Amino acid sequence: MRCKNLEEVAANGGTNASAKRAKRIFDLQVQNSQPFEYEQRLAELSQRQNEIEEALDLTKGTGFRPIGFCGSGGHFGNAEPVACN
Repeated sequence: MRCKNLEEVAANGGTNASAKRAKRIFDLQVQNSQPFEYEQRLAELSQRQNEIEEALDLTKGTGFRPIGFCGSGGHFGNAEPVACN
């Protein structure tokens, strides 16, 4: 293995690192300007999720609370379920 002078490594490494950063920035800008590949599929699945949530009616009514949870000071987890007022 050949030993290099610290100054030589610093000089070459700085140039290479700068060039790599510039190329990476350019590549990311190109990628960022392209349309999202799965945009239509994402919109379809998001709509389907909304339909399922509406059909299940999980969060409507008097308010959603996990079983056995009555806000601060209530019981949750392994504790006995309690009636919430």
